[in-house]
Order: sequence, then structure tokens, then C-alpha cells
Amino acid sequence: MSASDACVRVAEATETMALVTAANAGAWTSLHTLSPATLAVLEEQGFEQMTPVQAAVIPQLLGHKDVSAEAVTGSGKTLAFVVPIAELLMRNPPASKKHVGAVVLSPTRELATQIMAVMEPFAAAAGLSCLLLTGGTDPKEDVSGL
Repeated sequence: MSASDACVRVAEATETMALVTAANAGAWTSLHTLSPATLAVLEEQGFEQMTPVQAAVIPQLLGHKDVSAEAVTGSGKTLAFVVPIAELLMRNPPASKKHVGAVVLSPTRELATQIMAVMEPFAAAAGLSCLLLTGGTDPKEDVSGL
């Protein structure tokens, strides 16, 4: 089963389920709450349609819900949480450059690097900065990047 053919089940904290398929995932513009800056980045990156996991997860996260989603590799999970992070931080930005708006934890350096690459254009469009911190590096250098 390919990522585009898969159905996605998303469990909220309330234990309700949303079932989304590729056929009803929809265009990014169907999420009427997305900012023009986010829509511009999505267009620049070539993302025309949401994947099922994105269509199921993004509205929930924008509604400040806790979500647990499981989907195959290549299904768009990273964008499913990056877009809401960027949107929520645009709506309520950190008070200063020294305040942290979000922390994303990753089990591997490779995945952390991938997440950073996806996040950077959204952060830039929102006027925010992001920083990749990984183990095995000099903490003084990491802190100087803050």
C-alpha cells in the first residue's frame, strides 16, 4: 500500500478517530486558517495537496488538541506537525529572541536534520529562527547559536 493510498487514523486525547483517505485529503487552501505566508511556502515547496495524515492532524493541532498519528514513511508526517508549529508561533510569537517557542525531539541526527530542513522555510516566512541541536557537538558552539 502506498502512502497516497493509505487511510490514516488519528486518535485525539478524547479517543475519537478521524478517518482520512487520499480522496478526501484536499488542497492546502481548504484549511482556511492557514496564513498567506504558510501557503506561500507550501506552494514554493511544491506541495499542492495535503496527504491523509496532514489533513487529519493539522486541524487538530491548530485546535490545540493532543494527537497521536501513525503512518508509513513518506506520508507527510513531518509537515503535519511543522505547519501547525509555524502557524501557532506566527499567531503568538515568542516574547523575545531568547524565548523558546517550540522544541522538537527526534530519535536520530538524520531525522533531526530532515525536520530542520522542512522547518527552516516556514520559520523564515514567519520571521522566526530555528536551531538544530544534536548530541556529539560542542555545547559552547550550540549555545553561541542561540
